[in-house]
Amino acid sequence: MRLYTGLTCKDQTAIHTPLIEIRGLEDDTLLQQAAASITDHDILLMTSRMTVKYWYEAMQKVKAPWHGQVVAIGHTTAQALQERGAQNLIIAPQDDSYGVIELFRTDERLLHRHVIFPRSAIALPIIPDGLRELGYTVQTLTAYQNVMPEHPKRVDLATIDTIVFTSPSTIDNFLKLYGTLPEDKTYETRGAITQAHLEKQLKKRNHI
Repeated sequence: MRLYTGLTCKDQTAIHTPLIEIRGLEDDTLLQQAAASITDHDILLMTSRMTVKYWYEAMQKVKAPWHGQVVAIGHTTAQALQERGAQNLIIAPQDDSYGVIELFRTDERLLHRHVIFPRSAIALPIIPDGLRELGYTVQTLTAYQNVMPEHPKRVDLATIDTIVFTSPSTIDNFLKLYGTLPEDKTYETRGAITQAHLEKQLKKRNHI
Protein backbone atom coordinates (compact mmCIF):
# COMPACT_ATOMS: atom_id res chain seq x y z
CA MET A 1 0.00 0.00 0.00
CA ARG A 2 1.20 3.52 -0.85
CA LEU A 3 0.95 6.47 1.52
CA TYR A 4 0.69 9.83 -0.26
CA THR A 5 1.57 12.90 1.81
CA GLY A 6 1.06 15.73 -0.71
CA LEU A 7 -1.78 18.21 -0.97
CA THR A 8 -3.67 16.31 -3.68
CA CYS A 9 -3.51 12.69 -4.82
CA LYS A 10 -4.65 11.27 -8.16
CA ASP A 11 -3.86 7.67 -7.19
CA GLN A 12 -7.18 6.32 -5.93
CA THR A 13 -5.52 3.14 -4.66
CA ALA A 14 -3.24 5.07 -2.27
CA ILE A 15 -3.90 6.19 1.28
CA HIS A 16 -3.93 9.99 1.15
CA THR A 17 -3.08 11.82 4.37
CA PRO A 18 -1.96 15.39 3.48
CA LEU A 19 0.92 16.64 5.60
CA ILE A 20 0.75 20.19 4.24
CA GLU A 21 -1.99 22.79 4.26
CA ILE A 22 -2.11 25.99 2.21
CA ARG A 23 -3.36 29.20 3.79
CA GLY A 24 -3.62 32.66 2.31
CA LEU A 25 -1.98 35.66 3.93
CA GLU A 26 -3.86 37.77 6.46
CA ASP A 27 -2.31 40.83 4.79
CA ASP A 28 -1.37 40.62 1.11
CA THR A 29 -0.58 44.33 0.69
CA LEU A 30 2.94 43.68 -0.62
CA LEU A 31 1.57 41.19 -3.15
CA GLN A 32 -0.99 43.74 -4.33
CA GLN A 33 1.68 46.42 -4.66
CA ALA A 34 3.85 44.11 -6.77
CA ALA A 35 0.91 43.17 -9.00
CA ALA A 36 0.11 46.85 -9.52
CA SER A 37 3.69 47.88 -10.31
CA ILE A 38 4.97 45.05 -12.55
CA THR A 39 5.87 46.20 -16.07
CA ASP A 40 6.28 44.56 -19.46
CA HIS A 41 10.05 44.65 -18.94
CA ASP A 42 9.83 42.35 -15.90
CA ILE A 43 9.73 38.57 -15.62
CA LEU A 44 7.02 36.99 -13.45
CA LEU A 45 8.13 33.55 -12.22
CA MET A 46 5.39 31.14 -11.14
CA THR A 47 6.31 27.81 -9.54
CA SER A 48 2.94 26.36 -8.49
CA ARG A 49 -0.80 26.64 -9.08
CA MET A 50 -1.20 27.98 -5.53
CA THR A 51 1.18 30.84 -6.35
CA VAL A 52 -0.94 31.58 -9.41
CA LYS A 53 -4.13 31.58 -7.31
CA TYR A 54 -2.91 34.11 -4.74
CA TRP A 55 -1.09 36.32 -7.25
CA TYR A 56 -4.24 36.48 -9.39
CA GLU A 57 -6.36 37.37 -6.35
CA ALA A 58 -3.97 40.24 -5.62
CA MET A 59 -4.20 41.34 -9.27
CA GLN A 60 -7.99 41.39 -9.04
CA LYS A 61 -7.94 43.54 -5.91
CA VAL A 62 -5.91 46.28 -7.63
CA LYS A 63 -7.52 45.70 -11.06
CA ALA A 64 -4.12 45.02 -12.64
CA PRO A 65 -3.77 43.26 -16.01
CA TRP A 66 -1.14 40.65 -16.80
CA HIS A 67 2.24 42.28 -17.41
CA GLY A 68 5.74 40.97 -17.97
CA GLN A 69 7.06 37.75 -19.44
CA VAL A 70 5.55 34.89 -17.44
CA VAL A 71 7.67 31.81 -16.74
CA ALA A 72 6.01 28.68 -15.32
CA ILE A 73 7.38 25.55 -13.69
CA GLY A 74 5.33 22.61 -14.93
CA HIS A 75 2.23 22.20 -17.04
CA THR A 76 -0.12 22.33 -14.01
CA THR A 77 1.16 25.81 -13.21
CA ALA A 78 0.93 26.80 -16.87
CA GLN A 79 -2.67 25.57 -17.06
CA ALA A 80 -3.61 27.58 -13.96
CA LEU A 81 -2.08 30.68 -15.58
CA GLN A 82 -3.86 30.16 -18.88
CA GLU A 83 -7.20 29.64 -17.13
CA ARG A 84 -6.76 33.10 -15.61
CA GLY A 85 -5.87 34.80 -18.88
CA ALA A 86 -2.06 34.77 -18.95
CA GLN A 87 -0.59 34.40 -22.44
CA ASN A 88 2.78 33.91 -24.13
CA LEU A 89 4.08 31.65 -21.39
CA ILE A 90 7.53 30.16 -21.21
CA ILE A 91 7.41 26.72 -19.54
CA ALA A 92 10.59 25.34 -18.03
CA PRO A 93 11.34 21.99 -19.76
CA GLN A 94 12.70 20.52 -16.52
CA ASP A 95 10.05 20.64 -13.81
CA ASP A 96 12.15 21.63 -10.78
CA SER A 97 14.27 24.45 -9.37
CA TYR A 98 17.42 23.42 -11.19
CA GLY A 99 15.52 23.35 -14.47
CA VAL A 100 14.33 26.91 -13.90
CA ILE A 101 17.86 28.14 -13.25
CA GLU A 102 19.09 26.41 -16.42
CA LEU A 103 16.26 28.02 -18.41
CA PHE A 104 17.23 31.48 -17.19
CA ARG A 105 20.86 30.73 -17.97
CA THR A 106 20.22 29.75 -21.60
CA ASP A 107 17.04 31.47 -22.87
CA GLU A 108 17.94 34.78 -24.52
CA ARG A 109 14.40 36.09 -23.99
CA LEU A 110 15.08 36.18 -20.24
CA LEU A 111 18.66 37.38 -19.95
CA HIS A 112 19.48 40.09 -17.40
CA ARG A 113 15.98 41.25 -16.56
CA HIS A 114 14.24 41.91 -13.24
CA VAL A 115 12.45 38.83 -11.83
CA ILE A 116 9.37 39.03 -9.60
CA PHE A 117 9.04 35.75 -7.71
CA PRO A 118 5.95 35.14 -5.51
CA ARG A 119 6.29 31.92 -3.52
CA SER A 120 5.54 30.00 -0.33
CA ALA A 121 6.63 31.49 2.99
CA ILE A 122 8.94 28.49 3.52
CA ALA A 123 10.32 28.18 -0.01
CA LEU A 124 13.98 27.27 -0.27
CA PRO A 125 16.45 29.93 -1.52
CA ILE A 126 17.75 27.78 -4.40
CA ILE A 127 16.01 29.65 -7.22
CA PRO A 128 16.57 33.26 -6.12
CA ASP A 129 20.18 32.54 -5.14
CA GLY A 130 20.81 30.77 -8.45
CA LEU A 131 19.29 33.59 -10.49
CA ARG A 132 21.26 36.25 -8.64
CA GLU A 133 24.46 34.34 -9.37
CA LEU A 134 23.52 34.59 -13.06
CA GLY A 135 23.21 38.37 -12.79
CA TYR A 136 19.45 38.78 -12.36
CA THR A 137 17.81 41.05 -9.83
CA VAL A 138 15.15 39.09 -7.96
CA GLN A 139 12.25 40.37 -5.86
CA THR A 140 10.83 37.57 -3.71
CA LEU A 141 7.34 37.88 -2.25
CA THR A 142 5.42 35.66 0.15
CA ALA A 143 2.21 34.64 -1.61
CA TYR A 144 0.85 32.07 0.88
CA GLN A 145 1.58 30.02 3.98
CA ASN A 146 2.56 26.34 3.77
CA VAL A 147 1.85 24.80 7.18
CA MET A 148 1.32 21.42 8.79
CA PRO A 149 -2.38 20.55 9.19
CA GLU A 150 -3.64 21.27 12.70
CA HIS A 151 -4.88 17.71 13.13
CA PRO A 152 -2.88 15.49 10.75
CA LYS A 153 -4.09 11.93 10.43
CA ARG A 154 -1.74 9.16 11.56
CA VAL A 155 -1.91 5.80 9.83
CA ASP A 156 -0.59 2.39 10.84
CA LEU A 157 2.71 2.37 8.97
CA ALA A 158 2.85 -1.43 9.25
CA THR A 159 0.29 -1.50 6.42
CA ILE A 160 2.38 0.81 4.20
CA ASP A 161 5.02 -0.33 1.70
CA THR A 162 5.76 2.96 -0.09
CA ILE A 163 5.68 6.57 1.13
CA VAL A 164 5.41 9.39 -1.40
CA PHE A 165 6.77 12.87 -0.58
CA THR A 166 5.95 15.82 -2.83
CA SER A 167 8.05 18.54 -1.18
CA PRO A 168 10.69 18.98 1.54
CA SER A 169 7.97 20.19 3.92
CA THR A 170 6.06 16.90 3.61
CA ILE A 171 9.23 15.11 4.76
CA ASP A 172 9.74 17.49 7.68
CA ASN A 173 6.11 17.18 8.75
CA PHE A 174 6.23 13.38 8.45
CA LEU A 175 9.18 13.40 10.86
CA LYS A 176 7.24 15.64 13.27
CA LEU A 177 4.29 13.23 13.18
CA TYR A 178 6.04 9.85 13.16
CA GLY A 179 9.44 10.66 14.63
CA THR A 180 11.56 8.84 12.04
CA LEU A 181 11.74 7.52 8.49
CA PRO A 182 11.17 3.76 8.84
CA GLU A 183 13.94 1.60 7.38
CA ASP A 184 11.56 -0.99 5.91
CA LYS A 185 9.80 1.39 3.49
CA THR A 186 10.31 2.40 -0.12
CA TYR A 187 10.35 6.17 -0.65
CA GLU A 188 9.30 8.12 -3.72
CA THR A 189 9.75 11.86 -4.25
CA ARG A 190 8.56 14.52 -6.68
CA GLY A 191 11.48 16.58 -7.96
CA ALA A 192 15.21 16.76 -7.39
CA ILE A 193 14.93 19.17 -4.44
CA THR A 194 12.63 16.83 -2.51
CA GLN A 195 14.87 13.88 -3.33
CA ALA A 196 17.94 15.72 -2.06
CA HIS A 197 16.13 16.62 1.18
CA LEU A 198 15.04 12.99 1.63
CA GLU A 199 18.60 11.76 1.17
CA LYS A 200 19.80 14.29 3.75
CA GLN A 201 17.23 13.10 6.30
CA LEU A 202 17.98 9.43 5.61
CA LYS A 203 21.67 10.11 6.16
CA LYS A 204 20.88 11.75 9.49
CA ARG A 205 18.77 8.74 10.50
CA ASN A 206 21.51 6.27 9.59
CA HIS A 207 24.07 8.15 11.70
CA ILE A 208 21.99 8.28 14.88
